[in-house]
Amino acid sequence: AAVSEYGEVRSGLFSPLPAVSREDFDAGNIGELTYIQLLDKARQINLTVKELEALGGEREALKSRLSSLIPWLSYDMRLSDSSTSLTRTVLGTLPKSIGDERLEALDGENRIYAVTDEVGRDRNVRYISVTYLISNEEETMRFLSRCGFTRIEFPGLSGTPAGEATKIRERLEELERDTSLLTKSVEDASESFDGLRVALDMANTRVRLADTKQRLLCTDRTVILSGWIPLEYTKALDTEMSK
Repeated sequence: AAVSEYGEVRSGLFSPLPAVSREDFDAGNIGELTYIQLLDKARQINLTVKELEALGGEREALKSRLSSLIPWLSYDMRLSDSSTSLTRTVLGTLPKSIGDERLEALDGENRIYAVTDEVGRDRNVRYISVTYLISNEEETMRFLSRCGFTRIEFPGLSGTPAGEATKIRERLEELERDTSLLTKSVEDASESFDGLRVALDMANTRVRLADTKQRLLCTDRTVILSGWIPLEYTKALDTEMSK
């Protein structure tokens, strides 16, 4: 996957590998590196790609969290300061069709004793904070539910929305720098991708040979020929072997 994503883009139907002599194939030498060195390099590239994937996952999660904070940037209370010994504050949304007159029922005359504050609004919803007496929590939440209230929480965040948004933006910048460095390290290794392809082919060939030898070990009517032949002799070999 790393070869396909970060390697040089090739055009045409075929992507020929560099020629490798039989002597180098048997010795495991591919260019200036050995077969073992190339496989070790491939492992390092794969680890780097996994790091890139992890950074990408963190980046998307942070972008989603930042997006959820945007409507609340003007809310100047710490998200961790949601309760006292007597009161609790919750954040949430109401349909835009619910006006202030509907929320007036959350006053002392109805013995709910809750205060609402609009933080912002968009085309469809109002973003509000509701502070109420803990002793009246059940009645308050029942009333808000009838109004279409949807509670919004920010687990793991303790500062103000604006402060938390700043932290997220700073972390996104760090992730961008780390991603650029790791991507460059993989791209810089692209000069070895042809050798990695040969090493992979050699590894697969050796695995197939070992598997074939194991399966045919107990027969007395088979012979195994292993090696490479020039492409132009392939048809002649097929004809000879089919006799």
